[in-house]
Amino acid sequence: MKWTDEKETNTSSLVPTVKCESNIILVSLNKCFLEALGFDSSTFQLNNNSDSCTNSYTETVNSTTMQIIQALPQTGWCGNEVITDSLKVYYSNALHIGIQNRSIITVNPLNINFSCSYNLTMQTSLVGAFKPVVNSVNLTINGEGSALTTMSAYWDQAYTKQIQENEDVPIGSNVYLDIVSDAGDVDSFVLRVDSCYATPDNNVNNVNKVAIVSSGCPANQGVTAEVQENGVSLESRIKFNSFAFQGQPLVYITCIVRLCGKNTTCTGCNAARSTDGQAQLQIPINFIDDYSSSASNTAVSWVAMTSSLLVFLTVKLF
Repeated sequence: MKWTDEKETNTSSLVPTVKCESNIILVSLNKCFLEALGFDSSTFQLNNNSDSCTNSYTETVNSTTMQIIQALPQTGWCGNEVITDSLKVYYSNALHIGIQNRSIITVNPLNINFSCSYNLTMQTSLVGAFKPVVNSVNLTINGEGSALTTMSAYWDQAYTKQIQENEDVPIGSNVYLDIVSDAGDVDSFVLRVDSCYATPDNNVNNVNKVAIVSSGCPANQGVTAEVQENGVSLESRIKFNSFAFQGQPLVYITCIVRLCGKNTTCTGCNAARSTDGQAQLQIPINFIDDYSSSASNTAVSWVAMTSSLLVFLTVKLF
């Protein structure tokens, strides 16, 4: 293995690549170039150089041999330094690289500081049919990394049977929402659902929206709901009774969620709680039948429906 580009023969040309993923951070450098400069690629280590922290290996990427070391985005892991503000969490560490054991030394040992910043926000929206009823997107992490946040609908209290496309969900039956984030730092953060509400379209600002959950608690605005788990882990669970807007083909369920510190008071009800880091998750519900004829016979204002939702026959989650 020999470095052949004679124009690049100094340390300033050594550019590491940092890849931030939801559960791992990867720092990589060109192995051939490292060794041509006089570095020993087998000496990769982090601030903590214990055996469990020297996760270094060689891999070919786009026909280039790369030396890679892994770090975990977790508080206190292998010398990580962590800073958190209202919107982001920052993980930083340092990669230390030694020099080759040879008679002529041309470089000094190298220290490369690296960091990854992760947004504490999630946003996902489902606008079409799906199979099963699962809504997933990538969470952008400071433009470099991503973590997956998923919202699913279930038939059962055990959250084991997902509602499939084209399955009928009778009005008034129980629907169980499961919202999960795969943020890597499970020891530091939890997921909180601040609010959930229903609208007759995908406009989250629709004036006819009906609250299901408000400030982490059942809103009691005509929809029976239960907050079963919230703000204690990276999973939140909401139970509610299915319902319908008169004369409208869809009902959109939108939840406002955020990540917050595990040691903060993220559970329970609090109308004055900070809204930093909030984002939306949305699932639409599709009617089976055309209720246009019933709509012409029953005059009900949209505003009145916030306190009294009409009951129809059946719906299906879409």
